[in-house]
Amino acid sequence: MMLNALVLLVDAVLIALLVVAVLHARRLHQQLTDLKASRADMDRFVEAFSVTVQRAEAGVRGLKQTARESGDDLEKLLDKATRLRDELVFLTDSADSLATRLSDAATRALRAQAGSATRALENEAAALNHEDSSSTASDEGDLSPSLASAAERDLARVLRRAL
Repeated sequence: MMLNALVLLVDAVLIALLVVAVLHARRLHQQLTDLKASRADMDRFVEAFSVTVQRAEAGVRGLKQTARESGDDLEKLLDKATRLRDELVFLTDSADSLATRLSDAATRALRAQAGSATRALENEAAALNHEDSSSTASDEGDLSPSLASAAERDLARVLRRAL
């Protein structure tokens, strides 16, 4: 009897172990199925990622080409702007030189004109002084006949008093 009980106990333990092994195998089978499904998803993801990377590379190549073309255009514009700036500097310097020469010429002309006017006034004043010393005419009296306007007569009077 004991032997029967021992055989029965060993059979029960084996059955229990087999049940555990079957449950474990079933769980392992489910995990393998899930892994295969995940791998299929992963393959689709890798394929989509690869296509996206290829598109991105093509886009980067296009951007590089566009940047090169834009850079060339920008360089041309920069060269043109530099040439225009140089021309403007030249024109400005030339205009400044011309303005200086014109200013100097105008100053010389005004000085020459002022000098001749001053000499004419001095001559007139000397003539008036000479007339004053020779005659006793009043301030309102007969000044030089060439002094026709009142302003000229007033100027001659002021000059006569200053001398």
